Amino acid sequence: MKNKHKWLLKSTLLLLLLASCSGTGNSIATPTIETSAAITIKQSQETVSGVQNHLVTIQPNSTITPWPLRNIPTYTPIPSASYFILNGKPFRFVGAFVPGWFWNKNQGDDLISTTEDLIVSAKASGISVLHVMLPGEECQPDTCLEENLEKLDLLIDLASKRGVYIILPFLHGNQLSFNSANAFYNQWGTQGLIHDNQLKQSFKERIMFIINRRNSINGRIYRDDSTIMAWLIIEEPFFNPNYYPKNPGPPTVSLKEVSDWFDEMASYIKSLDSNHLVSIMFTGAISQFSDTQWYSVFDSNFIDFLEFEDNNTRPVTNPEEYVFIVDSSTIKLMALGKPVITMLAPPGPSNPPCLSESFQSNFLRQYSEKNLNQGSAGIVIHLWVPDTMMNKFKPDICRVRTDSMIEFQSAVLEIAAHLNAPGFPIPPLNFIKIAQ
Repeated sequence: MKNKHKWLLKSTLLLLLLASCSGTGNSIATPTIETSAAITIKQSQETVSGVQNHLVTIQPNSTITPWPLRNIPTYTPIPSASYFILNGKPFRFVGAFVPGWFWNKNQGDDLISTTEDLIVSAKASGISVLHVMLPGEECQPDTCLEENLEKLDLLIDLASKRGVYIILPFLHGNQLSFNSANAFYNQWGTQGLIHDNQLKQSFKERIMFIINRRNSINGRIYRDDSTIMAWLIIEEPFFNPNYYPKNPGPPTVSLKEVSDWFDEMASYIKSLDSNHLVSIMFTGAISQFSDTQWYSVFDSNFIDFLEFEDNNTRPVTNPEEYVFIVDSSTIKLMALGKPVITMLAPPGPSNPPCLSESFQSNFLRQYSEKNLNQGSAGIVIHLWVPDTMMNKFKPDICRVRTDSMIEFQSAVLEIAAHLNAPGFPIPPLNFIKIAQ
């Protein structure tokens, strides 16, 4: 029990979302309304599906506080924008990205408590989806990968009990050009998976290995586990051409080759698992293959939605001069008729405003309002870890968020309250679908 629920002792703000269940299953009752403040803190010992929850109620009339900056445009919804369906109803969400170093620094006796703190703190903050990097992604499907996936088994099992969905990638493309120890190393990065048939076959073997895995804790096969929202073929398949090793330089694949590979991999995943959605997480670097037609690489019948890391969210030095723009990349992606979830790219450490929690909180509010009004199906925060890890490893405050950042957490809760009833979704979780 040591430090198991350390976050509950915080004296400033203890926030967990209220989900009042009426009847059985996942039905949601109208939340209790408080009139004293936009967010009213309560604590309760009620149990929802066997999970203890501490409650917060939010006024329905509270709006996302506008950021008092100049030149804020009016946002027009994209008519072709699509969305997710959960329990027969539209579902949009606030999610968060969990970095690979969460696994590298989460070992031994701390594994269970830290992993549970990750899940509980996310749910407490209105986060209902976690995009989690694959532990041991550099490994082949052997003992190395197996040992790492036992950590993932734990996280998925805990998430299922707390009502948090998990997005899982099979690989991150950002290190394929630099880490020769990676099982899929190639000087040109993802190009190796496209051109090298042996690497491509090894990648398919990994995909099959993970999809057919049986969770060592709850016994569920991954392909049958509705806690998993989606599979990501790959994270950041391509990055800034200037970041590749100077010799041999950036990939030389064509737009069509990239498109065909995405389609082949998505089709292969669907052939193994008809339950889950399939996606790709990428940045604007994909446009290096075509200035005008880059978005066409995602126009595959087997790719269900897109996760886009929006590089326009890197704040400038003077926040009073920052101008939010209607991002043409997001508009082009929504025009494909697939749900698009947008991730806030981390601000660089050289930008002083990123050190201000108030700046980050207001930035999140304004960014979310812009994208959700346009038609984004979800917002993903970069990055989220337990505060126990923040205290222990002191990562860059510009790039990491936790529930100990009370002002930032309040902003997340405000945004989440506009999208779903407090505490939603409630376990047991059902598979998420796409609006047709």
